[in-house]
Amino acid sequence: MKPGKWLSSADRALQLAADRIRVIRAVTPRNATSERASLEQAFRRGSPRLPQWEYDRVPIPAELCQALDGLAEFLEGVSPLGRIYAGRAKEMRLEAEIIDAVGTPYIRNPAARRFVGASKEDEADLLKADELARLWSRPPAHEPDLDTNDDLIRSCDEADPRSLVSAMSREAGRCKLAMRVVIEPALASLAATGDGIIFVAAQQWMRARDVERTVLHEIAGHALPRARATSAPLGIFALGTARGTDDQEGRALLIERASGFLDGPRRRELGLRHMGARATLDGATFIDVVELLLGRQAPLTSAVRIASRVQRGGPGSGGLGREIIYIPSLLRVDRALSGTWGGRSVDDAMAGGRIAADVAPLLAAAVAAEKTSTFSGESDMIQGR
Repeated sequence: MKPGKWLSSADRALQLAADRIRVIRAVTPRNATSERASLEQAFRRGSPRLPQWEYDRVPIPAELCQALDGLAEFLEGVSPLGRIYAGRAKEMRLEAEIIDAVGTPYIRNPAARRFVGASKEDEADLLKADELARLWSRPPAHEPDLDTNDDLIRSCDEADPRSLVSAMSREAGRCKLAMRVVIEPALASLAATGDGIIFVAAQQWMRARDVERTVLHEIAGHALPRARATSAPLGIFALGTARGTDDQEGRALLIERASGFLDGPRRRELGLRHMGARATLDGATFIDVVELLLGRQAPLTSAVRIASRVQRGGPGSGGLGREIIYIPSLLRVDRALSGTWGGRSVDDAMAGGRIAADVAPLLAAAVAAEKTSTFSGESDMIQGR
């Protein structure tokens, strides 16, 4: 694999685009915490309403979109590696459409094109994911009561060594990650990783097991690959390939599974999210999604939280629905690591950045050149060795 002279220019162009096109930031309401609490109270009173999200609008310049179109067209004809870069340029172009549609019901159209694959294999994975979601989201015999459990830990309590922010900081330090751990009140998930930073949700009550699982997912699944990408042989490891961020979630779930964390409660959460995201991308309103989840006997607090997450970016009728990627990506990455595409070499590539499973074989040679013992150890974790 000998990249041509186009490579450094493509890296710079995609990095400039990535600095402007930040989907999760764009779809996160600035009033997320207060509005979610108000919505829950409205449901408790028996007078549910649609959310009134407030967004910081960051329009994407038309010139940037045109540049991405031109870049993708050029890279398509360069080489197999060029086609991988072109795929990411096209994905960024689609993400720019999502950002431009934030706060409108039209967001679900580009979101569906971004997060739902169109190949026959993708369609089969989605149908399998639908089946698993229905199975996993079945109500348990006993739903834990977060209001009465004495073992709960507040996610953002920096004075408590058991808290998520404390545990995440310790693990980031142990792994020598040059990343700050920051509490973020508006975060939809328990944690998230960005450039040089790991966000931790504020005011979330968690069990010790969920703290341990979240730290494992975020550090091993996201932060370490992102850190390794900074010294990767190609810029695409840091920029991410098309569906690289999606498949990184699938790989992170496999890491959870190998450590025994993909248990009943975790699968139920993933199943409920999938069903909520599926309904959102099909045009369901916020109220529809909450009622769907309540129909699966989810607690009201969980139903409102999940609905708020899958409907990010919308006005309350439609939304991002990104949670639809989790179970299909788990299936896809699990299949890739089974040996069909070269198991360990695939994982080596994915451990080095935001690399999708389908292009990992082509990039595996670059990873092999930079391979370290940490990759091997983490691959053993995933394979359950």
